Parts: sequence; structure tokens; C-alpha cells
Amino acid sequence: MGVLPCSRKRCDNVMCDRYSSEHGYICGRCFEELEESGPNTNVEKFMWSIPGTYAKTPPNYDDVFPFKD
Repeated sequence: MGVLPCSRKRCDNVMCDRYSSEHGYICGRCFEELEESGPNTNVEKFMWSIPGTYAKTPPNYDDVFPFKD
């Protein structure tokens, strides 16, 4: 791990050990937040969000199991 700045908007961390050719570097703190945000997270939108502000959005199962009238 070297001095590699996180590519996430307004993240000041420069110790990144993960890299995506599409999204750039991501630090451990942002990667943890990405994991916590769930499998349906849009990575591009996540990388443009400010650290600590990305809301965890659960999947919407109402479409799968709508109320029966």
C-alpha cells in the first residue's frame, strides 16, 4: 500500500489498497461503507457521494409482493 488517494468525492484518505480500472482507488473506510450499503448499490453514484452520507437503501420488495386487492 502506498500513498494512493481515494477516488471518492471529498474523501481525504490517501492509504488505498483497492483499485478499480473503472472507478479508481477506494480506501478501507469507503469500501466498508460500500459493502454496508448493500448489493443493489450503484457504485458510480456511491463514488460521487460524500463519505458518511450514503444512505443504505434496502431492496424494494413491494414490486415483488404487491398488496392483493
